[in-house]
This record gives sequence, structure tokens and C-alpha cells, in this order.
Amino acid sequence: MAGSLLKRGENKWELRVSAGYDENKKQRRYTKTIFARTKKEASTKLAEFYLEVTGRLIVDKEISFSEFVQYWENRYSKKLSLITIVNYKQMLNDRLVPAFGTMKLNRITESDIIRFMDSLNSTNMRLDQRNKVILSGVTIRKHFKLLNLIFNKACEWKYLTRNPCKEVPKDLLVEARSQHYPIWDRENLKRFLSILEDMPETLPNLKNKLMFYIAVTTGARKGEFLGLTWDCINFEERSLKINKSLKFVAGEKPILGSPKTKESVRTLYFDDYVYELLLKYKAAVENWLHANNISNPQNFVFISRNFSENREALPVNGDSFYLWLKRMCRRYSMPRIAVHSLRAMAATNALISGMPLNMVQAMMGHTNIATTSIYLRDVQDERKEATALMAQHFRELRK
Repeated sequence: MAGSLLKRGENKWELRVSAGYDENKKQRRYTKTIFARTKKEASTKLAEFYLEVTGRLIVDKEISFSEFVQYWENRYSKKLSLITIVNYKQMLNDRLVPAFGTMKLNRITESDIIRFMDSLNSTNMRLDQRNKVILSGVTIRKHFKLLNLIFNKACEWKYLTRNPCKEVPKDLLVEARSQHYPIWDRENLKRFLSILEDMPETLPNLKNKLMFYIAVTTGARKGEFLGLTWDCINFEERSLKINKSLKFVAGEKPILGSPKTKESVRTLYFDDYVYELLLKYKAAVENWLHANNISNPQNFVFISRNFSENREALPVNGDSFYLWLKRMCRRYSMPRIAVHSLRAMAATNALISGMPLNMVQAMMGHTNIATTSIYLRDVQDERKEATALMAQHFRELRK
């Protein structure tokens, strides 16, 4: 093993790591004293110290899957977003480590992975007690992708000579189709807009109504419109600057971070109706803040009815808009849709209105135009009208 471990007393250890030679051909040595109850725990600390000093992992061919995952998290997770880290840790802690944790990394075969993937198709793999329903294909495929990522890094860092995931036949993997969120047709959308018009102009109603219109007309992601600040709204140009996103992690405070990709940093435009709605909402928010002696130092557009101990405004809860939309659908017997459905409706209606596909892509903030196509839906009425127009065109050509 690279590095050495010396016991210096009860639960006391000295870590030693050599890191090459300096310009005078003198060996660079680093030492550190740590406290650990067992030699195994001290060895783990040595591996971490070696990584800290050299930027490399100690290559131990007999390392277990769970031990490698710890090293992988220490080194690789720094490059990931907080939400991605949380999702990865959940998959690791809930299913991957229990399945592979004690196995030696270099002894895991494609057969072990196939058995694990098969087990994910059983109903007892759910963690929410809904045992009659198996995991979705998307969820199962995410576990395989994470395994593949981990084994790729093991190969890159010289722990393995091959990735066992590469040996798994493609036809044995569960197909993970992109989830198509349902959207409303023209009549249902028209009915819902009419319902919104009849709502009293209270602050909560104005807030939810404005969030709905921004989502369904600009295609902004939930985190993007919830993370809007007033300085990003240009009333003169009727535009929203999307340059941050409110991120929600279970058990943590919301974090105002960067959007999903660099293409997600973009300018979106709103119409005169949304302009008037913004002005009404802004006035109502300012009145509420003033009446309750609450400041808004972060300049959030959408704020919660709760506030901090020092009476500073807090961003709106991530579930509040979803719960409002759910209640509205139930109350008015509307077809159930998700918040993300509004984004799909924005893309579909933009295309129906004549916006070129590449401009729809830019509006959605997609890196790949193929991703944009996932959001487009077949709207029956518009397709009939387009067919009629095409038929008319050919009738004229035949004359």
C-alpha cells in the first residue's frame, strides 16, 4: 500500500505519505497524526490523507464496493450539484450499497449486476410501502447508469481493468422511456384560464396565477421561476432574465444556485397580460411587506407567508405551487396535470403558434434539440386544422 501507518499510542496513529521528489531529488514526505479506534479505521484515514496529498487514490485490488464508493464520493462528488449528490446518495444507501457493499470491487461480475437489475423489477424493492407497484423503468435505469459511472471511475483510477456493466446485454436492461407529462387540450386550457379570471385578486391568488402564466407561456422550469428576483425582470422590455434557480433538497433550506445548464441562462419574454399581472402582484407584495414590517433583502419575486426570525422574507416553498395546482384540478374537475406539464404545454403551444423549433429549444433552455422534442405533444384539434390547411394547399396546386 502507498503510504504507511504507525501506531503511536492508544487510538493514536501516525500517517506517512511519500509524494515523489523535489528539484533537489529529495523525497517529499508528509505526516499527520490522527485518532482511530481500529487499524481498519486508521487505514481509511490513510487513504484519505494519501488522496489529499497526491490527488490520487490508493490502489488496493481487494477494496470492497462500499470502501471504493467512499473514495469516489470524496473525490468525484465535488464536481456534482447538491441535488445530484443527494439523489446519488439515496440510490447508493437504499439499494446499491446493500446489494454490493461487502463484495470485492474486482470480483463483481456482469452476472451480479444482472441479478441486481432483475431484483429491481420485483415489487418489494419499493421503499414507500406501495408494494403492489414496481419501480419505474426510469428509476431502474438510473441505478444502472450510476453503477456504470462508478465502475468507469474504478477503471480510470486503475482499480479495475474492465467495467462489468459493459458486459451486460443491452436487451436485458429495462427500457427507460422519457416520462410524458399530460397536458391540457385547448378547451381545458381555455376553461382553466376562465376560472383564474374569476378568482378574487388576493395576494395568494395573484401569486399562484402569475406563477401559472409564467410557467405556461415562457416554459421556465419550476426552480427558475421560483428563484426569480425583481432585478431580473425588465418591465420595459417585457423580459425575464433566467440566471439562477431555487433548488430544494429534503431536510435542507432552499439554495439559490445556477440553472441546470449553461444554455438555461437565457432571456424569456412575456406579453402585456403578464405585464399587468406582474404590476398588480408587485404592488400587493410591497403592501404586505410594509404592513408586516418584513424586509426582502434577497429581492425574491415569489415569497412565502412565513419569514425569518429577523423578519426577512423567505422564498416560496417548493411544494406550494404544486399543491395549489392539485387543489384547483380537484375542485374544478380538471384533468390532473403536474407543474412540469406547464413546461410541456409552453413548448407545444409555442410550436403551434408558429415559433421555429430551434427557437422553442432556446426558450426551453435545452442543450439538445432532441430533448425539446420530448416536450412536444400531439394536440388533436391543431393537427386537424393543419391537415385541413395542407389539403387546401394541394387542392389549389391541382387546379
